[in-house]
Amino acid sequence: MKIGVISDTHVPSRMRRLPPRVLQRFLDEKVEAILHAGDIEQAGVLVELEAAAPVTAVRGNMDRHGDTARLPEHRVVELAGRRVALCHGWGGPEGMERRILERIGDSSIDLLIYGHTQHPLDSTVDGVRVFNPGSAAINYFHSCPTVGIIVLNDNIEAAHYPA
Repeated sequence: MKIGVISDTHVPSRMRRLPPRVLQRFLDEKVEAILHAGDIEQAGVLVELEAAAPVTAVRGNMDRHGDTARLPEHRVVELAGRRVALCHGWGGPEGMERRILERIGDSSIDLLIYGHTQHPLDSTVDGVRVFNPGSAAINYFHSCPTVGIIVLNDNIEAAHYPA
């Protein structure tokens, strides 16, 4: 199963709208699902992404109004027989992955996807694969906006792409 992963779109505070190349990337990759790790700001972003695949999203610290404010802080979904945790994150980057895993409190997680730091990351923490797609928006912390593609099969394959 191929999944598009995105976070920190920040529409409209950092971008007027989702860049068309982001949606095109997910369409070209033929993703079967999209996971958005928060800081969406405008629910219209999720509607746009739905043109490529069904979207599951969580609330970020900037999702304070409207439909995005009603999203859960975190969720666990099962995709291709894998338990995938989705959370935005909070606070400083040091130890964030462990903080999120502790808050979720589910030892059967295979993959954690999170945002907030706006830095792309692909790592393993306490035996859990951890992936941060970076930020799809132009930001102060990373020179290139990015999104991710994850393939769930016998292994978990992950890659970052320019947004």
